Amino acid sequence: SIDLDGVETATKSVLHRAEEAQRAGIIAGENLKIAQHRDTLRYATIRGGGYLPALRQFSMGGFVLRDEYWKVCSRYQPSARFI
Repeated sequence: SIDLDGVETATKSVLHRAEEAQRAGIIAGENLKIAQHRDTLRYATIRGGGYLPALRQFSMGGFVLRDEYWKVCSRYQPSARFI
């Protein structure tokens, strides 16, 4: 809060807050420039043919957790059915 009774301290406080706001605005603006440039480069790479997605090789049992995993997993809590 600003003490409006003391003109000197109020002036210093307002000037300090203005400097901090300007500094934060400059940082945010620079971050926005960086993000926009990165997005522009990514778009150009994808649309220009420089991006080739990797082909996935699927194999039998590649994405299945087997029973042995659940037996050694510390978070495994067997559940019972309650009716």
